[in-house]
Amino acid sequence: MCSGSRLWTWGGLVKVVVRKDAAGLGGDWHLQSIDVFHPALQKHFFFMCNDWLNGACERTLEAGHVPANGMCTYRITVTTSDIRGAGTDADVVMTLYGSKGDSGERKLDSSKNDFERAQVDVFFFTGPDIGPLLSLRIVHNNRGFGAAWHLAQVEALNTNSGEQALFLCHQWIDKEHGLSVLLSADGKEAGPMALVDYTICTFTSDIRGAGTDANVFIEMHGDKGSMGETRLDNAHNNFERNMKDVFTIQASDLGELQTIVIRHDNSGIGGAWHLQQVEVTSPATSKTYFFSCNDWLQKVGADLSGCRRELTAGSPGMLGPVSYKVLVYTSDLRGAGTDSGVFLTLYGPLGDTGERKIDNSKNNFERNQVDTFMLTSDNIGDLQEAKIRSDGSGLGASWHLGKIEVTCSSDGQMVTFPFSNWIDQLDNKLKSSRIRGAGTDANVTIDIRGDKAFIGASKLDNKHNNFERGMKDEFEITGTDVGEVQHITIAHDNAGVGAAWHLSQVEVYHTGLQKSYVFPCNDWLQVGQCCGRRGGLQADPDDGSRGSGRRADLIPCYCQDLGLQGAGTDSDVFITICGPKGDTGERKIDNSKNNFERNQIDTFILTGNDVGDPDRIHIRSSNTGLGAAWALEKVDIISSATNQTYTFPFGRWVDAKNGLAHTIFLDGVLAASTDEVDYRIAVYTSDVRGAGTDANVFIEMFGDQGSVGEQPLDNAQNNFERNQVEIFNPATQKTYLFPCDAWLQAVKGDVSGCRKELVQGVADGQKLCSYKVEVKTSDCRGAGSDANVKLTAFGTLGDTGSHALDSHINNFERNTLDTFFISAPDVGLLESCRVDCDGSGFGAAWHLAFVTVTNTVTAATATFHYGDWLDGTKGWAQTLYADGVSRDVAALHQTEYEVSVSTSDLRGAGTDGDVFLSFAGDAGVMGETKLENHHSNFQRNTRDVFTMMGSDVGLLQQATVRLVEHGLGPAWHFTEMEVLNKKTGSRARFVHNAWLQTTKENPTAAVTLHEASSEAAKAASSKVPWKVVTVTSDIWGAGTDADVHVQVWGPNGMLGGSEINLNSSKNDFERGQTDTFFLEFPKESDCGIPITKLVVERMGSLMPGSDWHLATIEVVDVGRGHSYKWRCGQWFDGKHGLKKEWTAEAARSGAVQDLVLLEAPSAAGTDLGGPMGGDPYCIAIQTADKLGAGTNATVCIHFLDQRGQVFEVMLGEHKATMFGRHQKNEFFITSLHKMAEILSCRVWIQEAGVMGAWCLDNILLTHLPSQRSWAFTLQGWAPKGHSAADGKLLAAVVANDVELEGVVGGAGSDTQTALDQDRARDQHSLPAAAVNPLVGYEIVVFTGTKFGAGTDAMISMQIIGDAASSSYVFDQAKALFERHGADRFRVTLPDVGNVVAVRVWTDGSGFGSDWYLDKVSIENLGTLSRFEASFACWVKGDEDRGPTRPAALTQGPPVPTPILVVPGGPGVSGQVLDVNQFVQLPAMQAGDPRFRLSRELAAGVGGLQEPPPCAWQRHRLPGREDPARVVTYFYNQDTQQSVYEEPAEFAEWEAAQDRWLANVMR
Repeated sequence: MCSGSRLWTWGGLVKVVVRKDAAGLGGDWHLQSIDVFHPALQKHFFFMCNDWLNGACERTLEAGHVPANGMCTYRITVTTSDIRGAGTDADVVMTLYGSKGDSGERKLDSSKNDFERAQVDVFFFTGPDIGPLLSLRIVHNNRGFGAAWHLAQVEALNTNSGEQALFLCHQWIDKEHGLSVLLSADGKEAGPMALVDYTICTFTSDIRGAGTDANVFIEMHGDKGSMGETRLDNAHNNFERNMKDVFTIQASDLGELQTIVIRHDNSGIGGAWHLQQVEVTSPATSKTYFFSCNDWLQKVGADLSGCRRELTAGSPGMLGPVSYKVLVYTSDLRGAGTDSGVFLTLYGPLGDTGERKIDNSKNNFERNQVDTFMLTSDNIGDLQEAKIRSDGSGLGASWHLGKIEVTCSSDGQMVTFPFSNWIDQLDNKLKSSRIRGAGTDANVTIDIRGDKAFIGASKLDNKHNNFERGMKDEFEITGTDVGEVQHITIAHDNAGVGAAWHLSQVEVYHTGLQKSYVFPCNDWLQVGQCCGRRGGLQADPDDGSRGSGRRADLIPCYCQDLGLQGAGTDSDVFITICGPKGDTGERKIDNSKNNFERNQIDTFILTGNDVGDPDRIHIRSSNTGLGAAWALEKVDIISSATNQTYTFPFGRWVDAKNGLAHTIFLDGVLAASTDEVDYRIAVYTSDVRGAGTDANVFIEMFGDQGSVGEQPLDNAQNNFERNQVEIFNPATQKTYLFPCDAWLQAVKGDVSGCRKELVQGVADGQKLCSYKVEVKTSDCRGAGSDANVKLTAFGTLGDTGSHALDSHINNFERNTLDTFFISAPDVGLLESCRVDCDGSGFGAAWHLAFVTVTNTVTAATATFHYGDWLDGTKGWAQTLYADGVSRDVAALHQTEYEVSVSTSDLRGAGTDGDVFLSFAGDAGVMGETKLENHHSNFQRNTRDVFTMMGSDVGLLQQATVRLVEHGLGPAWHFTEMEVLNKKTGSRARFVHNAWLQTTKENPTAAVTLHEASSEAAKAASSKVPWKVVTVTSDIWGAGTDADVHVQVWGPNGMLGGSEINLNSSKNDFERGQTDTFFLEFPKESDCGIPITKLVVERMGSLMPGSDWHLATIEVVDVGRGHSYKWRCGQWFDGKHGLKKEWTAEAARSGAVQDLVLLEAPSAAGTDLGGPMGGDPYCIAIQTADKLGAGTNATVCIHFLDQRGQVFEVMLGEHKATMFGRHQKNEFFITSLHKMAEILSCRVWIQEAGVMGAWCLDNILLTHLPSQRSWAFTLQGWAPKGHSAADGKLLAAVVANDVELEGVVGGAGSDTQTALDQDRARDQHSLPAAAVNPLVGYEIVVFTGTKFGAGTDAMISMQIIGDAASSSYVFDQAKALFERHGADRFRVTLPDVGNVVAVRVWTDGSGFGSDWYLDKVSIENLGTLSRFEASFACWVKGDEDRGPTRPAALTQGPPVPTPILVVPGGPGVSGQVLDVNQFVQLPAMQAGDPRFRLSRELAAGVGGLQEPPPCAWQRHRLPGREDPARVVTYFYNQDTQQSVYEEPAEFAEWEAAQDRWLANVMR
C-alpha cells in the first residue's frame, strides 16, 4: 500500500491482502513487512511477512498481537543527522521504558556500518511487553575515531501490540554534551523517570569447576512490570568459584519482585556455571529478594536450554532446600584469629542443618575479618539458635568470635547471634560387623528424623579409630529435639583405602525421652549402593512394643556346654528359632572362634525376621569331625526387639545315639503356639540357555500369620536343571505361585544378586501379573502338532495380548499336558481365550482338548473346553469361552484394532527387530502383542499396517512399545503410531519421533507413550505436532518437482507463523504418490482450533513439467487428535492458477471454492460452516469375483440422506492394497455433518489408468455409534466420471435395523420422495445451512471488586442462543477489564435468537492474567431484549477452562422466531426455476465477477448508464432446519444490517437495473 493512500475508515486493522502480478523480469519479491499508520486511531499496524512472493500471487498478512507468553518483537529505527561529522563508530546501547517496565539494555548492532551521516538504521529485538512507550535512554561508549554522534531521532514500534513512539533528539552525544541522553516520546521534555538502581549480587558455588567465563544475562519480573534481558558485567573477572559479584542496574520500578530469569551464552572455555543464589536489592521497596538456585547452568548435548533458569523469589513457607548466607565476624583483638577447623549448626522449629564445616578455601577467621559462607539445607523455619565449634587444631587455635549473622533465602530474614568471647553433646552407638573387611576409614555422617523435627547430616567422630571390624563405637550429638525417632540416614564419603563398610546395626539413645532405638542394617555400605542407606533405616524403640511386618532383628544367642568329659564338639551346629510369627530358618552358628568346648559359653549374633516371643528352637549337629558327640546344657536368646532373655534348657547329649536333631521348648514347657506344616515346594528353572545351577539354594517364606526362615532346598537329586516357584500349603489346601523370571547371580563380586524376594503372583519389580497356562492335547490318533501356537486370554478388564506358547521342548504331543507361564496385566474375570495355530510343520493339524488359565495373583482359574480340531477345515484360529460365560456377552468386550506405524525418514531408521505393543484405556488394558503381518516391516520411511484382535478397552490413553533387537543396526526410529478401534471408529495417535534402542537408561528398549491429545502428552513436549498428507493424482503429468507451500490458519493466526515448505528430502509429489510430512512447531505459534483457512501453493519454477495435479490433501492436528481432509482435483499451473484456497468464511456463505472440505472433527462445530459434528462410519466395499474386477482408480461415493445432505468420500490413497478382485476393503471415516437416514448413494471411479475398470459387488455402510447399517448392491461395473452426475445411483436397503441414535430424522421418512428429488436434481446438494442474519448487540462486562480482579489478558466470549451461537474476542488495546469496571461494547454478530447461556475465557497473557468476572449483560438492539448472565467467579486462562453460566431475560420481550420467506410459502409465489438455476440467481447481481459485459456495453448503450451498486444485497441460501427450503434475506454492507423484507432502496435499484439490462439486450 502506498504512503498517503486515501481509504475508508475501517476501525482497527485485522489483516491486509497483498497482490502482485507477474510483469517484468525478475518479478519475484521478498517482502519483509508492511507498516500501516491509522491516522484516526493514531496507531501503527504491523504486518510481518519475511518471505518471497513469486510470480502472480496473493498473500494475506495478519496484524501482530501480543502472544500468550508476553514476549514481543520491537523495531527500532535510528536516524543519524545530516550534518558534518554526525556519524559514529562507537558502540550504541539503548534502553526502552514503558508503562509496564523496560526492555533492559540492548546493544544496537546489525553487523554493518551503522550510524553513518544521514543514515537510517533499523534493528529488531525481542523483549517483554512493556506497554505504552514513554521514554528511551541511549548511550555510547565513546570508542573509535570520531566517536561524537549527532542523533536526529529514534522511532520505536512494538510489532505485536502496535504501540509506537517517536523520540526526537537533534543534539550531540559526546564527551562534551554527555555520552547518555534520556528522550521522551514525541519530542516532549523528558520528565523525572521512576527509575530504580537495583543491586544484584550473584553467589557462585564453592565446588570444583563452578565458575564460568561465559556472558551472563538477567531479566526481572515484578508485579508492576518487567525488565528485559541485561548483561551482568562490571569489567572484573566475574563468576569465579566461591565468589560474590555485585552489579548495579538502572531499570523501571518493577514493584515487588516475583521472578528472575538468569542465563549464560556458554561462551569461553568451561562455560558451565554452578550458581548458588542471586540477591536483588530494590531501593523502591527497601527489600532484598533472594532467589535460590544451587544448580548447574550448563549445555546438555546440543541443547542450550540448560543454560537458562527461571528462579522464584523466596517465601517463608517454601518447600525444599533453601540457602543460608552466613557472615562470621572475628573480633579485633590480639590473637583473635584461628587456623582451626570451625563447624556450625543452625537450629529452627522444623529441625536443624546438621553440623557443617565452614571453609571456603581462603585464609578464614583472621583478626577483624568478615568471612562469608553459603549453606544449603532443608527449610528449618525461623532461625532460633546457632552452635559454633572449633576442633582446636593448628597453632594458635584459640579464637575470639564477635558475632554471626545468618540470612535465609526463603524469607530474607537476617538473624544476628552476638558472642564476643573466646572459644579455647543424643548418644549414638554404631557397631561394625564381624565379617572380614567390615571396617572402614571413611568419614561417616548420620541424619536423624523424628515426628517433630530432624537433625541434618552430622559427622560421627570421637578421635578414636572408629568403625573397625567387630567394634562398637559411641558418639554424642547435640541437636534439635526430634521427638520420637522414626528413621535415620547413615552414609560415608568412600574416602580411604578399603572404604567399604559392613554395618551391623545402629542404636540411638534419646536422653530426653530416656528411650533407645535400634536400627538393624546387616549390609554393606559401598560404591554401587550410594555409600549409604539413604532410604532410611526404620527404628524400633526398646519399650517392648513391636510392629508387624518384616523388621530384621539382631538376636544374641548363648550356647553353654555341660561340664562333662568329652562334652565339647567340632561338628557344625545349626539352630532354628521359632515363635508365633514364624521362624528364622535353619542357621549355622559360627563366629570364627573355637566354639562348643567343654564348660564354655559361646555367643553368636543372628539377623532374622521378627518371630515374636520365641517358644521353641530346633538344634542340629552335623556329626562331623573327631569327637562329634556334644553335651548341650542350655541356649539363651536375647531379642533386640524386646531386650528380653528367653531360656531353652536341654541338659542332654546330641549325637548319633540320642539323636542329632532336637526340639527344645521355652523353659522346658512342652507346648508350641503354632502348628508345624509340611510345605510342598515346586521350583521351575527357566527355559533359557544356561538357566540351571549347581549352587546351594535356600528359601524363606512369609505369610499373614508369620514367616519361615531360610531353609535349604535339597532332595539329593540333580535339582534346578523352568520360571517360578509353587508352594502347596496343606493347611489351607491352596497353591501359591511366586514368579521370578530373572537371573540369580553375582555381579562383579556382589553376591546380593544371588537373592530375590518374590511376591505372590507378581514378578520382582513388575506390575504385571503372571498367568499359568495349561494346554491339554487330546488322546486321539494324530492329535499332536508341531505347529506354532499363540494364545490370547480375554477378561472383563482387558486381555493379555497374544503370547507364543513355546518352551523349547516337544510340546503339544498326544495326551500331554503342557505348562507355560506368561506375564500380562490383570484382565479381571477371565471370559474367553483365542488360540491361533499357524499350521506349520509336518502334521500341523492339532486336536485340542482344553486350556486352563490361572492368574497367579488371585489364584483364579478358568477352563476353556474345545475337544475338536484346529486345521484347514475347522479353521486355524478358534475363540474358546470359559465354562458358564455367555458367548454374546464375551463377544461384546472384544474388537479388532488397526495399527499404523510410521518409521522415520532418517538414515538407519529401520529395524529388523521384533516390535511388541500393549495398550491401556479408560476401560481396561490390552497385553503385549507382537506386530507382524508377513511383510518386511519397519523399513525406513514406510507406513506399516497391522490388525490385532483384542479387548475393547475404551478410549486409549497409553501405549507401550518394546523392541527386541535383531540383526545389524537394530535400533529403530519411528515417528508415530495410529490405532483405530474398528468397532467404535475412534482413533488414537501416539507420537514418538525418537530412537528406540537398548541403552543403559533403557535396558528393555521400551517406551510408554501418552495419547497425543492428552494433557500428559502436551505437558511432556514443548512443541505441537502436526501432519500433512498429500495425494498426487494418478493422471499423466500429475507430478511436479516444484516446491509446494501450505498455509494453515486458525483463531490464533498462521500455524508456525509463516508458510510451510513441504519437503521430506525425497522425491515428493510424484504421480499417484502419497506423501506424508511430519511437522513440529513451538506451542506459542500454534494456530488453534478449528482450522479456518487453508492455502496450497505450487511455487514458481522454470523447469519443465512443474505443473501439479493434486487429488486430496489432509491436515492432522496430532496434538488434539483432529483430522481435516479436502478434495482438490485441479491443476496448479499458469492457466488454472498456482494457488488454491479454502476458508471457513466462504464455506459458511456456501461459495464454491477450489478446495472442498470432506472431513473435519466434530470439535470444529459450526465454525467451518453448517451443522458440523458428524459421526464415524465404516464403509465396507466388496469387489466382485470376476476377471479384471479389480482397479487402481480412485473410488468416489456420495451418500444422500433424507434431509438432502451429502456425505462425500474419496477412496484410493493406498491403491496397491485396495479394490483387488474378490477383495473386501474397510474404511473408517467421520462424516462432515450429522447425517439422517441414508436413502441412496452414487458411486463412480476417476483417474482410471490402464485396466482401470472396476466391478463392484456391494457396499455396506455402518453408523458406528448405533450399529445401524445400509447395503447398496450393484453387482456390475461402476461408471467412470468426474462428478456425481456421472455416478451410478444405488438405493439403500437397511441391513441392520436398529434405531439411528442421536440423529434428527431417523428411519421411516419418505424415502421414495427423496429418491425422486435426487434423480430430478441429478445429485445436486445444497449447502448444509443458511447464515444467520447479522444483528447488533450491546455487551456490558462487569469486572468484580475483589483484589486483583482486573486483567490485561485477551477476553473471548461465546453467546449461546436457542437459534445459534456466536463468539467474539474483545480488543485489549486500551485499559479494559479493570477492577470494579463496567466495559461496554457494540458488536454485530449473527442472530443467536434468545440468549440461553454465556461462556467466557482468557488467553492467559500478561502478568496477573486471572480475572474476576461479576456478570455480563447482552442486549439485542433490534428487539431491545436484554439478557443477563451472573458469574461471580475467577476466569483463568485456556478456552477449555472457561466457565459457562445460564442467561435470563431481564428486560424487553423475547426475541421472535424469524419468519422464513420461502418460494411457494404463504403469500409467496411458487418457484418456477429448478434448484440449480435458482441458487445461481445471485450471480446476476451487479458487481459479481461471473457477470461480464464488454467495455462498450458497460459504458452505456443509448445513453443509458448502468446504475451504481446498491448498498443492499439479496442473499438466498438453504434454510437452517430444512435445507430443501430456501431462505431469502437482504444485507446492507454499510450498516451491517440484515432484514427479511425487501428494502425500498433495493426495489428501486432492481427496477433501474432491469431497465438498463433490457436496453443492453436489445
